Amino acid sequence: MRLVSCEIAGFGRIKNLNIDFTKGLNAFLEENGWGKTTFSVFLKAMFFGMEYSRKRALSEREHYRPWDGNGVYGGSLTFSVDGRRYRIERTFGRKDTDDTFALYDGRTGLPSEDYSPAIGQELFQVDRDSFEKSIFIPQNSLATGMTDSLNAKMGDMVSAQDDINNFDAAIRRLEEAKRVYTKNSRLDPGRLIAVRQEIRSCREASEQIPAVTDALEQQQKVLEEKRSQLSALRKDKEVLLAQIAEQSKREQELGVYREKKETFEKLNQEFIKMELFFGHGVPDRKLLDQMDELERRLEVDGTHLAVVLGRLPSQERIERLKRLFADGIIAEEQIGLWNEKAQRLHTIRLRGEHAKLSEGEKEQLAELTAYFAKRNPSTAQLQQAMLDAAELAQLDGQVEALDEQCRNAKAKAAMQREQGRDSGEPRGTLYGMLVAAVLLAGAAVFGIFLRGTLGNIFAAVCLGAAIVIIGLIAVGIRRRRKAEAELTGTLDAAARQVSELLESKRLERDRQKEVCKAFLSGFLVSPADTYAQMIGEIQRKKESYEHLSAQETKVLADASEIMEELSALQIELYTELTLYAEQYGMDLYEDHREEELLDLLKEDKKDYLLLCENEQERDRLQKSIQESRERLEGFLNQFSTKGESEKEKLLEIRKKTDHHLTTQSTMQTLKTQLEEFEEHHQIDDETKSVIVLQQEEARTDEEIGKLNQQLMKAQELENELSDQLVQLEETEDRLDALMEREQDYKRKLEQLEKTIFYLTRAKEQFLARYMGPLRDGLRYYLSLIGEEGSAVAPDAADFTLDMDLAVRLTYKGSRKEVDYLSSGYQDLVSVCARLALADVLYRREEPFLILDDPFANLDGAKVERAMALLEKLAKTRQIIYFTCHASRMLDKAGGLGYTK
Repeated sequence: MRLVSCEIAGFGRIKNLNIDFTKGLNAFLEENGWGKTTFSVFLKAMFFGMEYSRKRALSEREHYRPWDGNGVYGGSLTFSVDGRRYRIERTFGRKDTDDTFALYDGRTGLPSEDYSPAIGQELFQVDRDSFEKSIFIPQNSLATGMTDSLNAKMGDMVSAQDDINNFDAAIRRLEEAKRVYTKNSRLDPGRLIAVRQEIRSCREASEQIPAVTDALEQQQKVLEEKRSQLSALRKDKEVLLAQIAEQSKREQELGVYREKKETFEKLNQEFIKMELFFGHGVPDRKLLDQMDELERRLEVDGTHLAVVLGRLPSQERIERLKRLFADGIIAEEQIGLWNEKAQRLHTIRLRGEHAKLSEGEKEQLAELTAYFAKRNPSTAQLQQAMLDAAELAQLDGQVEALDEQCRNAKAKAAMQREQGRDSGEPRGTLYGMLVAAVLLAGAAVFGIFLRGTLGNIFAAVCLGAAIVIIGLIAVGIRRRRKAEAELTGTLDAAARQVSELLESKRLERDRQKEVCKAFLSGFLVSPADTYAQMIGEIQRKKESYEHLSAQETKVLADASEIMEELSALQIELYTELTLYAEQYGMDLYEDHREEELLDLLKEDKKDYLLLCENEQERDRLQKSIQESRERLEGFLNQFSTKGESEKEKLLEIRKKTDHHLTTQSTMQTLKTQLEEFEEHHQIDDETKSVIVLQQEEARTDEEIGKLNQQLMKAQELENELSDQLVQLEETEDRLDALMEREQDYKRKLEQLEKTIFYLTRAKEQFLARYMGPLRDGLRYYLSLIGEEGSAVAPDAADFTLDMDLAVRLTYKGSRKEVDYLSSGYQDLVSVCARLALADVLYRREEPFLILDDPFANLDGAKVERAMALLEKLAKTRQIIYFTCHASRMLDKAGGLGYTK
């Protein structure tokens, strides 16, 4: 199998790249960042597509999406296999369902159905992962590994892949079944472990039964003793409760008497103090209501007065307003008339401002006047220049189209010549020559071994048929070569014709360009993409220049008429407003602020009217507050109150008035009740109090409570011991069944372990028969690149491969992983392992090898031997080799030191 060429439309940072491959070694020396790894991944993607991943990490598909984000993501690859040539075309989208795939016959150019989109697996008989671990040798991931696809491919047993998978699946299922019995987990133990734990627990429980039985009998005796003590204490409490009820009734009556007597004495002392407070007499409710109303009116008037004072302006503004309207308030009609005149003045001034050019327009007109001072083209000249620019743009498009057509024609002719050289003889011709050779051999056999007339006849027939077939083959070859020569001549003639037409159009375009340059030579224009844009800039400046010139002429004519009307109206209005302007410190003739003056005058008129109203309201409120306060203070001065405000003082007087009446009535009622109780009861009597009896009851309750708690704990302990005894007896009964189940589990576990042992040994024997060639190949390549007998490097014979393609080292009698070696030796061993794997995998037809600078970590001597190995391999294989340093390249003489 051989790669012929590829075209990368867009892949990573590579865009529009065409590469033709040769037989043998194809070496690429490029700087870091050129895209060597990207190019090698592109070759893999043409056969196997791109992986799609939903993970957030950067996937290979997203990594190699074109960096500029534009154009086609993909390309094409031409290759030959089994004497036929094909071209793969692939494009890639966001996910694999967005990808496209097409396969074309390299000879006819027609779509081919010889292979599906899974062409890589169909050609190489391995999946994408196995391809990466064999003939695709990257720079930073050189270590390989065994896959199911490699297992089947190496043994030349593609159909046996399911059997290998079944080996692993069966062993996994048996290991899982074994783990069901042997899993050693505290939360979820295996069946055998669990049943052994349960047996151990049952035996321990059986040993505890005698001790639990004795403890239960002792606890029952304790319960009986506690119950007897509790019965005696409850009888003592019943006696105490009867005594407490009798004494409580008597003490309750005495307690009520004492409380009433203490209350009477306290009320009497308060009443004496209140008589002193009301020395001028107790006021009635009507007078108190009048004083409350007077206090509320004082508060409302005070709040209103504060609001009125807050609305008054400062004293300075009050004086200014009174000076402003000393001659009276101005009528609204007069202010309206002044406003009309002021608005008319504003309108005239606006007309005057619009009757002249703005500063920007003046500057623009001056710039355009200077721009067209030397040359001022006419409208017809500008229109002709635009037509010339349009014709130049049309010629540019024609030249570009003819240039593309010329390249395509030359490419088709070159492709036709290449196909003619590489096509070889058709399969029918080869079959015909084979038949002719067989017939000639038959004629010789009949002539030698079958003598006589019959043998001569058969020999003559075979000889004649062979001559006819050879003649037909010769005629076919001449016709085919003639047709190819005619097609090649036709394509060359078409390419020459398009090239001549292209040259003619280029001359015509250059002449038209000189015409456009001649027109623009007299103007200073900004650089642009086309001549039409530059001529358009001149045309726009020409239109602006003519418009501004006409506007300047009109402005000069309108200015004198506006100034006369403005002067007359201004003198009339300013004469009437001069008096008020002086109050505001304005000079109307200088500032022209008549509208602002009238606005201030209207606002100040409103403020002056509001000032007059507020001053009248202020005087009224101040008078009312003064009268109410004198009357209220006259009432409050009769009492020695503690409150600070009038409201607090009134509230205190009202409360004490109500309390005085209530206290007087309560004292009379209590006096009557005390006299009646003293007549019917013996007050002085000494007996055991309820408190003492209740203390004795509390002590008895405390003893009952403690005894109840002890009894409850003893009962709980008895229940626990009884339940424990039942459980222990039940556990003892289960011991025989558990031991029988343990024996059953042990038999099943033994069967599983034997099955796993024999299946594992069968798989190793099944796989071991094709590991020998792979290990021999590893040692062979190590002997070519490595340093035999070096003090720092082991011999090639010390390396071996296990079933998972992991390289191991036997060094001074001990087994070591390859990670013990330096980075350079690890890369060397990994490259040799991959080359050996490729030899074993692809025996029928040797495919190409892709090497992405795998010798970067080797020293000079090993690089030289590695280059020699590549040169040797290139005699039988096609190799695509990438590197970034000339020291890892071959020059034309076969040695190191390539010069790019």
